[in-house]
Amino acid sequence: MMWPRSLANLTGSLWLKRGHLIASQIVDTACTRAFSSTTTLPLAANLRLPLTEAGSPLRYRPRLAPPAKKRPPKGLDPTQDNLAAVVGYSTAGSYDLLTLADRLERQGVYETHYLVDELTAVCLYATAKYKVDPQVRPQEFFFYEHGSVVFWNTPELERESVIQFLRRVSMDPLESAVIFEESEMMQYALTAEPTRLQRDLIHLNERDSVYDKYAFSDAIAASVKLGTLESALDRIIDSIEHVSVDLKRGQKISMSRREVLQKTGEIFALKHAVNLAGDLLDTPDFYWDRENLETLYHATCAHLALSKRTRIVNEKLTHCYELMDLITNHLNDAHHTRLEWFIIILIMIEVGFELLHFVERFI
Repeated sequence: MMWPRSLANLTGSLWLKRGHLIASQIVDTACTRAFSSTTTLPLAANLRLPLTEAGSPLRYRPRLAPPAKKRPPKGLDPTQDNLAAVVGYSTAGSYDLLTLADRLERQGVYETHYLVDELTAVCLYATAKYKVDPQVRPQEFFFYEHGSVVFWNTPELERESVIQFLRRVSMDPLESAVIFEESEMMQYALTAEPTRLQRDLIHLNERDSVYDKYAFSDAIAASVKLGTLESALDRIIDSIEHVSVDLKRGQKISMSRREVLQKTGEIFALKHAVNLAGDLLDTPDFYWDRENLETLYHATCAHLALSKRTRIVNEKLTHCYELMDLITNHLNDAHHTRLEWFIIILIMIEVGFELLHFVERFI
């Protein structure tokens, strides 16, 4: 694949004539064409929630004005030229990292790298092979097995191209609206001082280690993954909201026992994803003997309020389960009552036959 060399020559000349902005746009366009030549899958996909009939009370009813769960991402500060963006997305339930590495190598645009052995099954690190200007920081990518990707210094158009490319190696892909709504963006700047997080700005040492970026990326990836789980929880809440209204008004419950069991399964599946399938409740083992990286990871998690958000999600899930448990008990009691009436009716029928036999014998 020979286009990166010609692209570098072309964009190098344009850089001298028109500046950084035009060159970046040309790189973005070229990357989009490279990916689109091998990627035909649409960006949008259904969020993996159980399908229900059109008239079922489990049908998702979107809120008219969904409340914002977190602050919206800010753009780069135009007054500071040395700032660059770190952007994270959660696009699927999981990635096949081996297939992803193979396809990226065959594309010829990015070079893949494996980190330490204990991260081989967790994260794939990649960098762009092309460079518009040696003075510009290269594009870097962290692909996480749990379905999240974090971009460093990557233009928006190129990010969208990579996300579209990821659909080929994704399992349980998410809707495009969820992907971009639950994204997370931070800013970083190079400095001669030690790497640290100050307020909402990452100060990255000029001799930065890739593991420093990994620590920040790990927290951002966990945040966007939690964001997609929060979105799935909102869908569950919307689908059972009418049940509380029916109970309040004393109306008949419009859910069957099968639908209640299905919804309870969704709640437990989401609770498993929050508490057992990831490291939202604990520090990953990778940081146990790396105190400096653990400090960066915890600082970023605190900035993104991961602990608080996880606790709130668990509280909401507990409330949803309690509601479903109440409905289950109510439906079971109603079912037992019907069975008791059936038995009473059968006994009455049997008594009626015995009375008829008694009358036939003595009359």
